[in-house]
Amino acid sequence: MTQKAVRPTEFKSFDPLEHASLSIDFLTQMTDTSLQNLPYGFVSPLSSPPFAEHNRIDDAELIASWYEGLSCARELIGTSKGADVEENLYNQLIKTGWDDQSHLRFPVRRPWSDDLDYCLLSEMAIVLSALNRAVEVDAADKQADKRAAEMVVGLRKLVVEHKTRAVGVGILEISEPCYSFPTDVYLLGRGFDTAIGTGFSDSVLRYSVLITPLVKRHLLKGDKVALDLAVGLANAITSLSHYFTNRNEFSGHVHSAMWTATGLARLGRLTGQDRYVAKAKGIYDYVRRSSSAFGWVPEYMQWQLMADERCETCCIKDMMECALELVDCGFPEYWDDVHRFWRNQLAQSQLVETGFLPRGVKGGVETPQRTYVDIAERVRGGFSGGTAPNSISLSRFRGVSGCCSAAAPQAMLLAWKRAIENNRGNITINFPVDCENELAKVTVGYPNVGYVRIKLKKSSRVIIRVFPWMPAPHEGTIDGRPAGL
Repeated sequence: MTQKAVRPTEFKSFDPLEHASLSIDFLTQMTDTSLQNLPYGFVSPLSSPPFAEHNRIDDAELIASWYEGLSCARELIGTSKGADVEENLYNQLIKTGWDDQSHLRFPVRRPWSDDLDYCLLSEMAIVLSALNRAVEVDAADKQADKRAAEMVVGLRKLVVEHKTRAVGVGILEISEPCYSFPTDVYLLGRGFDTAIGTGFSDSVLRYSVLITPLVKRHLLKGDKVALDLAVGLANAITSLSHYFTNRNEFSGHVHSAMWTATGLARLGRLTGQDRYVAKAKGIYDYVRRSSSAFGWVPEYMQWQLMADERCETCCIKDMMECALELVDCGFPEYWDDVHRFWRNQLAQSQLVETGFLPRGVKGGVETPQRTYVDIAERVRGGFSGGTAPNSISLSRFRGVSGCCSAAAPQAMLLAWKRAIENNRGNITINFPVDCENELAKVTVGYPNVGYVRIKLKKSSRVIIRVFPWMPAPHEGTIDGRPAGL
């Protein structure tokens, strides 16, 4: 009996352009065309019938984050697809919800709105990040620049300035800027009310995410108020509050901690203050010890059993962004994390196959808040808000998450732009990933075949970053001829 030849297993190659294209599909289709492409913040694909629904977060946060995510995905691919939706999201971001007194942005009133009009300070970080993106894309964008400048001034006026500590032994003066907010919820027309808050014990951590877009604002426009506010918040979270332990451990929201850590690393590099960088590295390393090598990151630290944790895609984005900041601070060992997280857990958190979802189920009645139209098709390309290490649970709350679906393409673009770099006249290939820019085109055989093929677009010395998991020895050719590495 002749044995049949066994075909080797073929694994699907990682294609960043495909994932970015799917993101564009989700971010454009999962919107309400009757409301200038207002995002649908809640999706329930396994309900019978499946539906998508508006809620407060659509106006509060997603208008900003979906604009930024869509802009990033479109830049990565270099496409005009989705430009009309991006423009509508931008217009709503710039023109709606702004309070002329506080210069903060509040959700627009809708039929489904609660009686209380408020914004979260963490939402203002997302709004400022989107405004930064608009200014970064178009330096002449005066509308976005004005909104960002006014928001920064508005936030600065709201902080409590800590100048004196009254402790058991007496009075201690605080010599550096040190700022906090009374609470993490701001009421429209009423200001802070300490009786009304999110209730989270880590509220100081959640509003400290402002540090990252504040530093970016200063880097883009030299905004001194933004830098002052970033420094004051950084000093409060790293010293006065003692929120992080001496081993940089914490209890609470990983997304907030890692986005804050990114800002600390960037602030440390900008100001030359190593203490900020050391704190950022310590926070990153603490979370990394509780994460997988392929990028599964817990949503919370020390709030529940690790067996009950899931991975929020926003956390993966924050880990990748913070790792790249640490690389720029002089820690090249984090390149490997960025690559592993990008091509593994981040990519695998995207819903790319929807053939198993219910279709043609009748019974849903369209309302201004809820839609039942083509949910199985429209949900494709969204990202999970709570993956297990080896699966996506769509039955879980935020099985497909609005915030995560916006954060993922931001992470993709961060990695994509660093994949091929020009360093002092040398072309450096940082990741074994199919990618292309004005310097070179890179094609890889991984994971099925171990090669990296580089086609230069101009003559240059080439440096290829080698990772510990790559088998040795490494061999090279130039135009098919053996060449030393």
